[in-house]
Amino acid sequence: MSQGADWLAEVYIGRVPVSTPQEMANWIAKLHKDQERATNNRRSGEMLLIGSHLGLGGKSNWSKPQLEQIRLGGSWGGVETLGLSERTGLPIDTLYDSDRLFPQYMGQDIRDQLNGKDYVALHFLGHGMPEAAAKLEPKHIDGLTNATPFFAYICSCRSGDFGRNGPAGRLLSAVHGAVGVVAYSWVAVIPADCVDNYCQLLSRYFWDSALVHPNWPVGVLNAASHERSAWLLWHRAQQTVIFASNLLGDPAMMLALPTK
Repeated sequence: MSQGADWLAEVYIGRVPVSTPQEMANWIAKLHKDQERATNNRRSGEMLLIGSHLGLGGKSNWSKPQLEQIRLGGSWGGVETLGLSERTGLPIDTLYDSDRLFPQYMGQDIRDQLNGKDYVALHFLGHGMPEAAAKLEPKHIDGLTNATPFFAYICSCRSGDFGRNGPAGRLLSAVHGAVGVVAYSWVAVIPADCVDNYCQLLSRYFWDSALVHPNWPVGVLNAASHERSAWLLWHRAQQTVIFASNLLGDPAMMLALPTK
């Protein structure tokens, strides 16, 4: 960190990692469709929370407890945040590996779930791979047929590696899939036996800001999640997740979640 840095965003940045004019056209078409929905105040549909096996022991063995923080809201670690189920009119579906155990949810299951309903947002917490985002490999992303482009918050390592056109970027460039994604270009730090952790704090702050400030675009929401966690910057892990969590898409896009 350079001397005198205040960690406050002066410019809200979004990246669109595409390789061809057709991929750019795919994303622009989804962006126009999403803007039309937001402009006409027709933001409806459902939200999907996807939790996997973390295997880090204790409270961090599964990601369900962290996702339930986002769904229900509450106070943990001295931080209170609102819950999506409490403040939005969105029905929320959950695919938690801890509820299913065996077989765990695979990429084809998540693809089929996204194709079967009108989702406007999803949140994933779990281990990441360079070739998969929210367990969706390229073959699953190419098989998406969702009519409504969704916004995705993917809390996993390296899924948002925009430098190598990672899987989160493929969600943007595909014909269907996502219109905007927050994902990690490097590591998403999840400590052992801890419900409230570094990347989880960013996730909670992001969705809480979206509920408290429904007119803020996603670029501002992502920056707000960084700035609100500045009280923990003394820890290198928090610096890491702030630098690694990036917005893929238009920072001026409106999330526009409905409120009760």
